[in-house]
Amino acid sequence: MKIQPNWNLIIKWFLTIALWGATVGITNEATWAVDRYQSSIMDQIIPLVVLAWLGAVFGTLLIWGIPEFLKLYHLKILSQAGQSPEKGKRGGQSRYDDKLTLLMDLMDEDEREAFKEALKQRVLDDGRYDDGELPYGSNTLESLMDEEIRGKNTGY
Repeated sequence: MKIQPNWNLIIKWFLTIALWGATVGITNEATWAVDRYQSSIMDQIIPLVVLAWLGAVFGTLLIWGIPEFLKLYHLKILSQAGQSPEKGKRGGQSRYDDKLTLLMDLMDEDEREAFKEALKQRVLDDGRYDDGELPYGSNTLESLMDEEIRGKNTGY
């Protein structure tokens, strides 16, 4: 298994290190200039150092915060539209799915098996089910269910 590098993370770290390295460099040079020229240029150097540090903090917030903010904003927009970012072929989970999950959780094992059997028979008896999937025949579904039952009985 080959590990793929996360280039977004690598670029973020590279930019952050470069930004803070430049800030430390500016601060170091400013300290050296003040030591060399005494206090005559202190009024010009201090705003430069403060600006460098504020720029580094602001830049770090931009590098790390904006992508996360945009991701959260995108998730909020999707949730307002009733979609899920991990939505599958049929779309996001609906209220009907939530109710069905709750119903299945409330049933015991025998009730679930009876419900599944009744649903299977209903689907097999009604040929109107057309949800965009590949067409199926009742023979195919029945044989699939029979194979599943035989697999459970044999332990496979």
